[in-house]
Amino acid sequence: MAKIATYAAIAISLAAAIPTGGTSLTATTLLSSALGTSVAVASAIAAGFSVAASIGAGLLAKKPSGGGTQTDWSADPNASIPILFGRTGVAGNIVYRKGSGDADKNKYETITTVMSLGPVASIDTLYCDRKPVSFSGTSAIGAPYSERLWMASQLGACPEAASLNTGVGNKPGWTAAHKLSGLAADQVSLLYDAKGKNTFTTEPQMLRVGHWVLAYDAREDSTYPGGSGPQRANDETTWQWSNNPYVVGVTWALGWHQNGKRRGGVGLRPDQIDIGSFVEASNIADLNGWTLGGQVTSRDDKWEVMKVILQAGGGEPIRDGAILSCLIQAPRVSIATIGAGDLIGKASVPRSRPRKERINGIIPKYRSEEHFWEQVSGTVARISAYVAEDGGTRTQEIEYPLVQVETGADVSQPTQLAGYDVELSRERMPISLPLKLRWIGYRSGDCITCAITELGLENVQLIIIKRSLDPGSGAVTLTVRTEDPNKHARVFALTGDLPPTTAFERPALPSDYISEGQARAVYRIISQTNPYPVTSDADSISIVAFSAVLDDGRSITFPSGSIEDLSAGTEYVVLWSLSAQAYSAVVSPAIEVLGSPDYVLIRYVTTQNPDGTYPGTPTAPGGDGGGGGGGRYTGNEAIP
Repeated sequence: MAKIATYAAIAISLAAAIPTGGTSLTATTLLSSALGTSVAVASAIAAGFSVAASIGAGLLAKKPSGGGTQTDWSADPNASIPILFGRTGVAGNIVYRKGSGDADKNKYETITTVMSLGPVASIDTLYCDRKPVSFSGTSAIGAPYSERLWMASQLGACPEAASLNTGVGNKPGWTAAHKLSGLAADQVSLLYDAKGKNTFTTEPQMLRVGHWVLAYDAREDSTYPGGSGPQRANDETTWQWSNNPYVVGVTWALGWHQNGKRRGGVGLRPDQIDIGSFVEASNIADLNGWTLGGQVTSRDDKWEVMKVILQAGGGEPIRDGAILSCLIQAPRVSIATIGAGDLIGKASVPRSRPRKERINGIIPKYRSEEHFWEQVSGTVARISAYVAEDGGTRTQEIEYPLVQVETGADVSQPTQLAGYDVELSRERMPISLPLKLRWIGYRSGDCITCAITELGLENVQLIIIKRSLDPGSGAVTLTVRTEDPNKHARVFALTGDLPPTTAFERPALPSDYISEGQARAVYRIISQTNPYPVTSDADSISIVAFSAVLDDGRSITFPSGSIEDLSAGTEYVVLWSLSAQAYSAVVSPAIEVLGSPDYVLIRYVTTQNPDGTYPGTPTAPGGDGGGGGGGRYTGNEAIP
């Protein structure tokens, strides 16, 4: 019995290094190559992750859920480092915001935003209120942003050559030492001027679209068997941009390093990763058109991040002893058959999954570029054959945090992934089979066949989830789940559609309120600090200083002033000229000036009669409710 335990321990340590791809070695081969050789037990892969788990735990784990906050412009001084994958849109985290400008006016606001760990491939487009902005150097060009917006950006080199600088404003507290090396970031300056027409009145909603972190693809590495290209796992300067979930998954496992320190990812060595399984899965993901994109952070649980990365490619990570491997949903060929003579103990085979776990439809929640990178709920993935079996629909919504649909791309990916999850909910698991020692050579992810009628598993395909060894008895226990080879055709017959988009139009500037071919009329006051700033006598009108908000959102401080040489007992329209920066009074109804966008309507005011009284208000004709235009009053009389 001691020999069995010794040989089995050697076999386990060797089996952990077997590459995937449909090849498993029998215990006989392992033992014959191991006899007389001293083999050290490999270190556990769990040391590289924050949560220890058994082999294949990802297959049994509940699907992870992620946040949908990457489109929210935040300002968190304690935020962890964001890491962006693929091509996606992000608002970023504000790390600097200050006003600056003339000695007495902070007419510029400068905002510095960090988007991702760097280096990144490119920062492509800045959107303000969902409108793309073009630049010449740091200056925005084209209406409505020319001479109002400036931007400088960096890709996250380590070190950066210089700190970000838009060239506008003095930026108090921002110096040449603030380089933000190793971070993809930008700096934006906005022009504010209460007296100007071509100016921002509020901060526009900003979002950046880019091709983000670089990744290692073994298929582009000529030192990897079958690879061809300049990339190297231990040289991050050779890595390239990728949106393949399994390429990104390998890179997450390797981690990103700056100045000899790991800044993101797990930090495994290449020999701790079953790169062959990831290469196989990468090829399948490319064939299926499965991609990923989105945001995680350096503070997120590393194993959960690995799960959501591979979830985007229809896969699961597997901890196989000291090796990180993966399994992708794809047709597989059985490489061995279990017979009744292989059992050496009591098997455990559930008749079916619990009813609460069996579903026949999933609504996938994913990110959509058409919806400006917000998460949306897609088309339900329904397997109709199971509806009749369940006696009705049984539907859940599942979030796929790193699944995206870009503009013009096929919408099938989230529906297909949801379809596979429906199918997985119907598979029987976990099945426990105690087998003879020769089964020690088969690995997590291998497909085998069971031909034991007494277990209700006659000619049923199984996927190995976990294996364990009892050194005392020499029994190898395989934990498996059933695998329906017909499910792939059902899944790829599913199709999906994007939900409808909602039009969004928020004018960035006052001029944007004008429809094409339509002239803007006088601006009106919607709120003010002094409700009665205007008084009159027989031949003049006086205005005290006050502040007000106009109907385009602008805030203006109006100075004190007076208008002389007026006629007694006459109704006037008091106006403020935006161009002349002066008050005027025009006899009511003043139709011509009220149609001009150069004026702000201050008040309708009536001058006194020569005897000091005010003219009465005429009775409105039938059907006329009266009122309008900022209200009318005489002198300091309160408005009822």
